[in-house]
Amino acid sequence: MQNGYVESFNGRFRDECLNANWFVNMVDAKEKIERWRKEYNGERPHSSLDYRTPAEFAKTCSELTSRMAATPPEPPVEFSGSHGGARGQGFATPRKTGAPLPAARRRAGETLATGGSGGMA
Repeated sequence: MQNGYVESFNGRFRDECLNANWFVNMVDAKEKIERWRKEYNGERPHSSLDYRTPAEFAKTCSELTSRMAATPPEPPVEFSGSHGGARGQGFATPRKTGAPLPAARRRAGETLATGGSGGMA
């Protein structure tokens, strides 16, 4: 089975460029093919871009991203310990990375970021 995208492009290139032009020599062929490539990639609407040109699509994307707030993401939440019952049973409590462990589980200066999610003290 052949790649459908490549076969589609090859057919379009053949129909729109190679069959539509008469090439005198290699320099002429390179110039005409380059002109067609620039038009194909930059000036014609593409169905994958909702029938917009790449320049229009890029402008829309940059407008959308410039309106997004530049706030840093929340630190990841890690789960530590359990409540009630035997060890490993019950509900885990969320804790942000780098937060100190409760005094009952903390060893000297230990935090989640330094691997403090270990066993009971």
